[in-house]
Amino acid sequence: MSSTSTLLTRVLLRFNDYDLAKIYRKEKSEFFSKSIPVVTVMLMLLAGALEVMYNVLDMGTMPKYISMVNWGCVLLFLLIACLHSRCTWLQVLVCPGLTFLTFFYLCYLDGVLGEDSSIAVTLDPATGEISIDKSSYDYTWGSLYYS
Repeated sequence: MSSTSTLLTRVLLRFNDYDLAKIYRKEKSEFFSKSIPVVTVMLMLLAGALEVMYNVLDMGTMPKYISMVNWGCVLLFLLIACLHSRCTWLQVLVCPGLTFLTFFYLCYLDGVLGEDSSIAVTLDPATGEISIDKSSYDYTWGSLYYS
């Protein structure tokens, strides 16, 4: 049994053995050939569901940049799904793409749209009562992506 230091370099985590590196690249490519189409279809369904909810069923208004980000990510993953066997370097865009989409929904939209659609907490100075108005919060924005 060989130790990790004989299989991988310490700094860059690259394989020292050419045969192991070749096997790893083949398995990585096979993994992406199976997983990227699933991720792409799910992103398409989620982006399509938001479009239907907000543009067809008129459940509210959705800024155009949300549609552009959703369909831009779908296009990126569609490109990766189509070209991953020829351009293996595209596989390095998977994690940053998913991280960007998660950041967009969990941090950016909650921060930007949270100003208009947040839970309102008010304090009545005369009575000292605190009232919480949850009716203005829009739970549908990121609920599809949160799950």
